[in-house]
Amino acid sequence: MSVEVPRPEASPEQVNWIFRLAVLATFTCTWFVINGYRFGVIDHSIHLGFLLRELDPSLLKGDPLIEAAANHPSLFWTLQVPLLRWVSVEVLYLVVHVISVVLVLAGTATLARTLYPGRHSEWVATLAMLAVLIPRNYAGIPMMDELVLNRTVSLGPLLFALVLGVKRRYAAAFLLTGVVFLIHPTTAIHAAILLWFAALFDRERRRAVVTGPLLCMLAASPLLVPMLRHGAASGVPFPPPEEWVLLTRILVSWHHYPRDWSSQVWMQLLVPSVVLTLALRARRNRPVEAYLCGVVFACVLGFVGTEVLHFPTALHLHLQEVLRFVPYFTAVCGAAWVLETWPAPGERKLPGLAAALLYLGFASIQVELAFVAMAALLFVRPAAREPPRPLRLRWLVGLGVIAAPLVFAIRVYGYKVPPNFLPRVDMYKGARLMAWSNQHLPKDAMVVLPPFFHEWDLAFRYGARRATFTTFKDGAEGSFSLAFMQDWKQRMEALCGCQPFESLATRTDEPWYPRVLAMHEVLKQGYRSADATRLRELGARYGATHVVFEATDKEHPEFPLLYADDEFRLYRLTP
Repeated sequence: MSVEVPRPEASPEQVNWIFRLAVLATFTCTWFVINGYRFGVIDHSIHLGFLLRELDPSLLKGDPLIEAAANHPSLFWTLQVPLLRWVSVEVLYLVVHVISVVLVLAGTATLARTLYPGRHSEWVATLAMLAVLIPRNYAGIPMMDELVLNRTVSLGPLLFALVLGVKRRYAAAFLLTGVVFLIHPTTAIHAAILLWFAALFDRERRRAVVTGPLLCMLAASPLLVPMLRHGAASGVPFPPPEEWVLLTRILVSWHHYPRDWSSQVWMQLLVPSVVLTLALRARRNRPVEAYLCGVVFACVLGFVGTEVLHFPTALHLHLQEVLRFVPYFTAVCGAAWVLETWPAPGERKLPGLAAALLYLGFASIQVELAFVAMAALLFVRPAAREPPRPLRLRWLVGLGVIAAPLVFAIRVYGYKVPPNFLPRVDMYKGARLMAWSNQHLPKDAMVVLPPFFHEWDLAFRYGARRATFTTFKDGAEGSFSLAFMQDWKQRMEALCGCQPFESLATRTDEPWYPRVLAMHEVLKQGYRSADATRLRELGARYGATHVVFEATDKEHPEFPLLYADDEFRLYRLTP
């Protein structure tokens, strides 16, 4: 007769960790279903060029952007080089992005559990993660990009640094922030400002306002010392020329110049502000209040520095980008507020529904929905209630499996924005031209591209492994160097044979953004109408060897046609 041996039951701690990992894995998959993943476009058009130079110093010689890489200090690309001995860039970046998304979601959940401990903390953490599944832009500042950047890699660790600040472990928090500085200095500085305010408001450990920054600088010293030695912040004099101020407004106004923000941007900022105000009014949370004081301080300092004083260092620090942390605080505090105000059985449902709709409007960028909920909350005040008991693991995982395709459908059919999973540059427009150029153009070639050629479609530097004359996207790097900005401006004017930037300074009767769009069109049309004399001047003055036009542009029989397809044509400028 066999004796049944009872199976050991999992401990509550084991069940809790299984629950957390299952939810994290489900939400990570859902994040990619909603947002997709891209490689080689937008900021990659700059960053992958820096990586190529790290891999092979002989590549991209003469490319003005790559020659000015010191203006973009970071060890991000240097640290990738050893890893690329084992895997390709495409594989490495996909793995890094999965890890980055996991860390952001886990950081959000850990921040929620730390700020709102107790038996309902898992509910708060879960709802907070749901609220960050659709990243939003606030003042042109994305919560989380759909491609690997040094700021996306740094965001998750910095959320954990803020968790350490909530736990009053300031030494560890500042040290971690200093390490992240090596990857993305500006975002790390923003987190350090928030931690400094947390220490300032902590009477018992206020000495961390001195020791914390020192520890941060110590951890950041491998990058900070070379930056100070080479004068990384001295590329623009003070006061800067009006030309530099105008061009930075054209290129990065959404990051630095609040006076140029549209009413829609301000409305988007209003929704998380209202959610945070209501949540903190219902239940004060001192660490969040300290962090928000740091956010206000950085934004005010950035506004005065850029809009009033035109102080270049204020722009270099990207102080307005501290707003990147606000949606995460809103997600956490709003989740706790919604759960605590949800009505008990038999009570009026309207206050709780209004609170939930306001939070949903914040989480899905439905500003109209959020404003309706705000109006309702003016007349009805939710009562604080205990949140319901957490669901069992199988129900929550099942809910995630059902929610993923529903959210996907809302994203596609509601926002008309299907997510893209494009992990290689050969999946984009212009891939054939890039592949041909990589195989056939001389290694020292400098290719002239249409002004907007690869900002959204492809990364020519990476795909073709050839230097470019310049692109509109490159101009943002001139924020850190007046010499680079002036050279970039001259090159753009040479491309179009016109003075496109002068009109922005004179046409003050129109809103800023339409004026910038009109300038874009002037650049495009000027380039398309280029004649042989202007193109030869690009070669004689700047050393350009080849030029690319779209297939629909006029032909240039005066130059040898080396490549043509249904998208682009490539000519040789030099004999």
